[in-house]
Amino acid sequence: MAWSWLYRTLESPRVYNAVQRVLGAGGETLDGVYRRGFGESRGTVLDVGCGPVRDAPVPTGRLVGLDVNPQYIVRYASARDDASCTTLGVVASAAAVPFADMSFDECHTVAVLHHLDDELAGRAIAEMVRVLKPGGRLALFDMVRPERFRDGPLASILCALDRGEHVRTAARLERLVREHGPGDWKIESFRYAWPRLQGVLMILRKP
Repeated sequence: MAWSWLYRTLESPRVYNAVQRVLGAGGETLDGVYRRGFGESRGTVLDVGCGPVRDAPVPTGRLVGLDVNPQYIVRYASARDDASCTTLGVVASAAAVPFADMSFDECHTVAVLHHLDDELAGRAIAEMVRVLKPGGRLALFDMVRPERFRDGPLASILCALDRGEHVRTAARLERLVREHGPGDWKIESFRYAWPRLQGVLMILRKP
């Protein structure tokens, strides 16, 4: 792959964090989106595809980060910036969550699904629903690509260059999520940061 050298570089937690800060600056910031989507987190929370940093607000309770990258888990689990939260890390796949049914009060995932093909993304969604307690909350955020290039030329280009090879349109992402996580989803679409990237925030309360 022509961009493989760049993707390998982004495996470094330091580089990953720097790129996130640059792309997330300006316009409506992701911090505002995260506060709306994840600001109510309480209890035992599973952060699927957590990366090296805690993007979403820290919950009150216990936070368990899950990622396939061991370097990310070491960095993530070492964060100690909130006395109200205990942070743990687990190296595992989002498509095979190593916890029992109904283990968590909330599951969330931030900008992960576009790294997974439809089969793996579907399994990840189903796994998050499985480990949620009844009444628990599932919150998903992901970037999406414009339906047409002219609707967002810069956003379309950045989506094409993203190391996630499965950036979907909002409509396709919604279909995928509803197929594997049936229920009454609350869905918010928005643009954020200076490139006017497009994102979708989806929240489900498990019956």
